[in-house]
Amino acid sequence: MKPGVVSLDLAEVLKKEIALHPNVSIVLEGCNHTVLANDMMGVIFDNLFSNCLKFGGSGVRIEVSTRDIGEEMLEITVADNRPGIPDVMKPKVFDRFAQDSNTRSSYGFGLHIVKMLVEGYGGNVWADNRIHGELASGAAIRFTLHLAE
Repeated sequence: MKPGVVSLDLAEVLKKEIALHPNVSIVLEGCNHTVLANDMMGVIFDNLFSNCLKFGGSGVRIEVSTRDIGEEMLEITVADNRPGIPDVMKPKVFDRFAQDSNTRSSYGFGLHIVKMLVEGYGGNVWADNRIHGELASGAAIRFTLHLAE
């Protein structure tokens, strides 16, 4: 285990972050897992929820789901139902202040922090469509974390 990384209840972290966004539709699916992270894990979800709100507006619906991908790893997806991220921008959104003059104007520093935290926990993060191959279906940020034993 990496230094500073402990077992955390994913659902509890999410409940705390959702409470900070009481007027937003946030749905959890399969989030009852214990993962290896630290007390900064809430920042990941705060930044991802804030991005969904920034680009999706007040009517955005956010879905958080998980998938066991084997080798003691969990894939977590935070997806919204608003405009997706163009394929050309997907590799760049985690760079500091990535710019896209079309759909999403500036990804800022939040996704860069998400990447730093996830990688610090030994995981990976990437941008995707909510539904594979369908840009109009919404954006999805997916990342992996180690499951706690």
